[in-house]
Amino acid sequence: MLPGPSEGKGQAPSEAGLPKTPTHEVLWSHRDEHNVYDAEEHPMIENVTAETCVAFAIKAEEIGAELYQGLARKFAADVELRELFERLGRDEVHHVEQIRAMGERLVPRFRDRPVSAEERDYLRAMSMSEIFSGEKGLAANLDGIRTREDGLERALHLEKATLAYYQAMREVVGADEVLDSLIAVEKKHVVKVMQLLITGARFRGLADSF
Repeated sequence: MLPGPSEGKGQAPSEAGLPKTPTHEVLWSHRDEHNVYDAEEHPMIENVTAETCVAFAIKAEEIGAELYQGLARKFAADVELRELFERLGRDEVHHVEQIRAMGERLVPRFRDRPVSAEERDYLRAMSMSEIFSGEKGLAANLDGIRTREDGLERALHLEKATLAYYQAMREVVGADEVLDSLIAVEKKHVVKVMQLLITGARFRGLADSF
């Protein structure tokens, strides 16, 4: 069964029945003296609940928004890159709003949904990435990004990890119009960043055909 909030640990619901955006201490398991796994380096959802699935998705998009805002500032003199990162950053902010609204429907509906051990472990594995580590994930240490290729590679890593998590989340909660649209947009983000990274193709918006 997909446990409800009474079975999760440390999850405080908001007034709307959804969790406030939690810190990694709430969502992710941590190292102890008997466990070599270091959640500060490779976070992972500890308790797979409807609430933590939604909260992790929100956190991932917040990390993305902060990353792209920082990259847009860093490459302000490069019009092409600045426009790319500004557009991606706006999308991430919009995704947070979409996920919050989706959560209001999904959390009550799937609070007691049966979930197989395979699905649970797959979702946890897709959340186990240094991309989401710490409070800022890939949005931290932007000083290490020196070239446009560095910036695009970091964006690609984030988009691929976010896409993989959403695809795993869909296996747990099933088909959902908003989640499916997020997956479609993340796929386009991956392709656009990859095109610019490898071929230098100009990013002209999500309406472009492939």
